Amino acid sequence: MKRKQRIYNFSEKLFMSLGAVILLSVIGFQGDRMIRDDRVAYNVSAGNQKLSGYTEGDVMAYLDSFLVYNAKKKYTFIVKDLEFSRTPQDFGLLLDYTKSVNALMRAQKEGTFFEQYGLWLRSFITPSDVTNHLITEGVLVNMLEEFSFDAALQQPDAGRMFVDEIGQITFELPQHGEGFDLDNVKSHIIEAIVSDEKSKIRLSIVPLPPLASEDDFMKEVENLRQLIRAPITVTTRDEDFRIPISVDEIISMVMINNKSNPRNFQQDLNFKPNKSYIDLDVEKISELFTTQKPIDATFDIALDETVSVVPHHEGFGVQTDDIKEAIFKAVLREDRIAYISKLQIIQPELTTEDAENLDIQHLVSSFTTYHACCQERVTNIHLAGDTVDNLLLQPSEEVSLNEVIGERTTEEGYQEAGMIWNGRLIDATGGGVSQFATTFYNTLYWGGYNIVSHRPHSQYFTRYPLGIEATISWPSPDLVFQNDREAGLLIRVEYSSTSLTVKMYGNNYGHSVVGEQKNGETNIEITKQGDSTRARKVVSLVIPVSVFDSQPIIYIPDSILPLGQEYIADAGQKGQVLRVERRIFEGDASSVESFSVQYNPTERTVHVNPCVLPAHARVNIEKGYDYSHLIC
Repeated sequence: MKRKQRIYNFSEKLFMSLGAVILLSVIGFQGDRMIRDDRVAYNVSAGNQKLSGYTEGDVMAYLDSFLVYNAKKKYTFIVKDLEFSRTPQDFGLLLDYTKSVNALMRAQKEGTFFEQYGLWLRSFITPSDVTNHLITEGVLVNMLEEFSFDAALQQPDAGRMFVDEIGQITFELPQHGEGFDLDNVKSHIIEAIVSDEKSKIRLSIVPLPPLASEDDFMKEVENLRQLIRAPITVTTRDEDFRIPISVDEIISMVMINNKSNPRNFQQDLNFKPNKSYIDLDVEKISELFTTQKPIDATFDIALDETVSVVPHHEGFGVQTDDIKEAIFKAVLREDRIAYISKLQIIQPELTTEDAENLDIQHLVSSFTTYHACCQERVTNIHLAGDTVDNLLLQPSEEVSLNEVIGERTTEEGYQEAGMIWNGRLIDATGGGVSQFATTFYNTLYWGGYNIVSHRPHSQYFTRYPLGIEATISWPSPDLVFQNDREAGLLIRVEYSSTSLTVKMYGNNYGHSVVGEQKNGETNIEITKQGDSTRARKVVSLVIPVSVFDSQPIIYIPDSILPLGQEYIADAGQKGQVLRVERRIFEGDASSVESFSVQYNPTERTVHVNPCVLPAHARVNIEKGYDYSHLIC
């Protein structure tokens, strides 16, 4: 009995001791949370720096110094046998200051009480490193897309099928692809960032599965065979008319979507094999049943930049979707008869009611940039503008500018013009479209719209606002934005031989802003104040963080110049790091977005007498100069 009593007493004391320890640790956790409520939590680090106890201001100051320290670094990414030189900004290091600061301030402070308590206890053993949150994933994704494109990585696909004009079907089964593991890439980059010795990063290529199974694909091949095996008759239920469609006509209508994955590291989770492969162009058939085509409602812009709706016009006939559905069903019938509804009133895609419900009232923002006349790049700018003109976004809709404009090809009329590629200025098809992107970006920026992802140029051009600009290329970088308003968003594009203007119409309660970049200066004017208690207003600040002292110099031999005298043909530009802040006011509420911009230095071109050329400039193979023959 005494022994049992001793065991009981020991167990009781043990549980009481454990309870006391847990209680004390909980009290300690609560106390620590109170002390660090507006500070970085215990044992949180980023970039090899412990940030415990830092205030938000301290975090901003650290990130500034961290960015400046890393800005001058260059990393070489190796993909297969290709090497790509990139700066930290190219993979999104601290591009989004706001998200990085929030990630540090919220570390260990999210989740339930017990989840936070567990993270706090774990932090005494393992530090919470949040360096990965300093990288903007969208920009990193864009960089990997560039690598995939240049290295010609095999894209996974869902199979391909083809039908020729005589009905012969050929196909290729779904293929595996190759690409990158995004988490693995991130870990390699973080390792390189925290290590001053590592500047080369070899990216592993991983296999990617096909986008569809062979069974699903072969079912679609069989569907195609059944579709084109015999004629189809289109009629109504009471057989008011019968229109035969020959096999040749069916073949001419067939459209096959041979879908591949545009990103070589991320599966397209929205891919649906059924009816994604095969579609029908039934416009010619629908014309036979349509006595009057429907006309969408449109928007009229008055001289005072207010918007009114031009009513739609109804059509009369059969909806094209009804005809397609009837033909697909007819394939399963022995008599191959496609039954459609009787001729009826057809509503357009955008009715007057739909347009009015979008509540597009007036000009919200516009921005203008200028360029020299009559260059190839101007043709490209105008083509991009024509594609985007009249783009209409629903509330909350998110859009990729690259997806709207599409790939810039010679078939589409795009010309070769200057663009920055891998840090160098080259001629490429579609060059100059970035001026459209920057003009578009500024219209979004000053209108207070949500900019989901963007990437600034790596070099600064005075025709763009300093720090407030964006570049696009195919397939990346991209500019992604969202209409985060309750009203719709209508985009209009205007241009002349020397200027480009993008206008955005919506409802900002009468508040309108107009801007331009001219002669190296940015001018922003509020043309209408509107309802200041409800309108969204933007205040922006560009903060210089650091200027690079080093600048590459290219020497040009000039025998006319006397010894000791030089002529600066091109001063170039020093590199710099900026932090851009956009504060958006909406009634009593406000929010701040902060992101970094890094401009690399550009070459300074200097003419000197050949006999005083610096030693390193006597032979400059990269620039095509060879001064080794000079004798002084």
